[in-house]
Amino acid sequence: MEVIEKEIQKNHQNVLDILNEFEEYRKKSNTKKLTLEILAIISPVIGFFIFLFIMINSYKWNLNEEIIMPVCITSVFLGIGAAVLFAYFSNETKKEFKSKLKNECFKEALKAFGDIIWFENKEEGTMQKSNVSLDNDILKRSALFADFNRRYIDDEFIGSYNKVDFEITETHMQHESGSGKNRSVVDIFKGVIIQFDSNKKVLNRTMVSTKGDMMTAKTSIWVTILLLFLPFLNVVADSFKDGFNFASLLIPAIILFVVILIVCFGKKDEPLNKVTLEDPEFNKRFDVYSSDQIEARYLITPSFMERLNNLTTAFGTKKVKCSFFDDKFMIAISTKKDLFEIGKINKPLTDPENLETFYNELNSIYQMIDYFKLDERIGL
Repeated sequence: MEVIEKEIQKNHQNVLDILNEFEEYRKKSNTKKLTLEILAIISPVIGFFIFLFIMINSYKWNLNEEIIMPVCITSVFLGIGAAVLFAYFSNETKKEFKSKLKNECFKEALKAFGDIIWFENKEEGTMQKSNVSLDNDILKRSALFADFNRRYIDDEFIGSYNKVDFEITETHMQHESGSGKNRSVVDIFKGVIIQFDSNKKVLNRTMVSTKGDMMTAKTSIWVTILLLFLPFLNVVADSFKDGFNFASLLIPAIILFVVILIVCFGKKDEPLNKVTLEDPEFNKRFDVYSSDQIEARYLITPSFMERLNNLTTAFGTKKVKCSFFDDKFMIAISTKKDLFEIGKINKPLTDPENLETFYNELNSIYQMIDYFKLDERIGL
């Protein structure tokens, strides 16, 4: 880890020099963004005042009543339309600044971390494909996530450190069901997912999560029931509007019944049992589940606990979960903030806090890799 720390110190000034060159561009972009935001706010107001002005003076000008209302409504809608347009271009200005800054500065900042490649995801759509191997199948194998059918991907990294391969993806997963007034969208996960290749195949599954965050694949079927049950409630409500109609409830009721049968009698995974560790503070913050108590205690060591805490601190979150499965180890860190940023459009790029946050985020991941490489007791 000392090598990485030295490389960060050497790299720091080079990145700051590039950021200084970008400061003038940032100021212009921020001014443009703020101007567009102000125009987005005042456009509907101007449209409304035009509406009032015409209404107040309509009799003075002897305007035809058939003309007054269409003109007034048009002015309001033009104001709202202009606001939407200005807001769109404001957001595009921010995205353009973010993309240009990353393309110009990211490669230099990443030099401190050795063998690592960054991908900027520009694909549009609700089920984006990963540039790395963190596809939907392996995410489901991890059992960390409930069922999802919408996935949005931002920054992704692939690299190797101390002969340990790793992949990082910033992603947002949701489950959507129904359509129209029966449409339901449930957030499954938003944050960063990290996967390491371990040097030994784990014989059993062990999972760790902060208290109350075990939203795993085991709960997927219950999420499905919930998403089916919400539209079902709408159908029940509709059936009582014009008198109770049993026929309209029959098909939704059958679907719910079949799903419940699958839950009760479907194929069961190997049960995971609660593991209580020796560290009382860790037990207060985290839940540990495993199909093998002995293997879990070898995996979840005091060093592991310390590095897991470091990860949550570096990413500014209290929610994290991880899974040991097959020859993989996956961590999911929940956070709503933008990650892996080396500068923001509304803050001077010369502010060292932005760069330090970026270094800390990646450095905490490398510390976790160091742990798996150096802890010979678990053979990883």
